[in-house]
Amino acid sequence: MGASKRYKGKDCAYCGEPGSSSTNDHVVCQSFFPDVERTSALQLPQVPACGRCNNERCNNEKSRLELYVGSSLLIGSKHPDANFYRSEKVRPRLERNRRLWNELKIDGPPQWVRINGVFQQMHQIKIDPGKIVQLLQMIVRGLYY
Repeated sequence: MGASKRYKGKDCAYCGEPGSSSTNDHVVCQSFFPDVERTSALQLPQVPACGRCNNERCNNEKSRLELYVGSSLLIGSKHPDANFYRSEKVRPRLERNRRLWNELKIDGPPQWVRINGVFQQMHQIKIDPGKIVQLLQMIVRGLYY
């Protein structure tokens, strides 16, 4: 994503590196919202970001965390639109990113889990809460900026 002049050369909102911003970033990732809600009316705050924090050709720490959180947390969602979003967004995203697919253990066998005294087979994924916390910290820094 190209950045307007107002975002270039500023302090990065996420790591604080002085004068390092080369791009602008939506503090809350657009992909967290269904396509039909991503209109010009959706005013997500934007901040300056350096390449290390948010650039596809660099480490892109925030983008990597957004992909992880957006994929892992939606897998178990019970929201009415969750099944559509999982099939239309999450599954294709994970099919393109086999490393993340394997990290979440999507293909793991179902486990027997006791729920309210009844054993049921359920698929479980491995979620790293540290990555969720990292992303939330970056979002808070961006909102504070």
